Amino acid sequence: CLCVCVFSVSFFFFHPVAPGLYAALIVGIVRFVEETDFITPLSKLNIVIPTYNRTDYVLRNMGLLSGTGVEVHVLDGSTEAIKSDKLDRFAPNIHYHHLPISFWQRLAKAADYVDTEYVVLLGDDDFFILSALAACIIQLDNKQELVACYGVGINKCLTSDLIVSCSTISGNQTNYV
Repeated sequence: CLCVCVFSVSFFFFHPVAPGLYAALIVGIVRFVEETDFITPLSKLNIVIPTYNRTDYVLRNMGLLSGTGVEVHVLDGSTEAIKSDKLDRFAPNIHYHHLPISFWQRLAKAADYVDTEYVVLLGDDDFFILSALAACIIQLDNKQELVACYGVGINKCLTSDLIVSCSTISGNQTNYV
């Protein structure tokens, strides 16, 4: 299977009003997802989320990806499993695997769960923009010479002002899109 690396967004909030802004952002993402048809390309993708003792982060991501049409496998290496009452609210596309083994063993185990043409690894505290995932899959399907897509990470840091930084990819790479 091929690996898809795509646009991700990380958020670090230090300002007291940040939780309200965070909630507004999440509502906007959910509305956008509900109004957009990504099902066809996303049905070719599995997202694997390794996590360890970061329940709040991974539950947030599970909630955002629940019902989106992409299969998600959470590989939790924590000593204690997440309680089933917290997992019951997610759609059937969310698969939680409590595996109290090393990170590398969990990644090897992911091969048993992934059953799609494409797979991507997502940090438990990052987000993927679903339209970017779909665009990457379409690019990979249409250009057989490509083996991976990579997006730009966006970091938002709220202090007294909004600071946005983006990493860049050099354009001199072979088969760079």
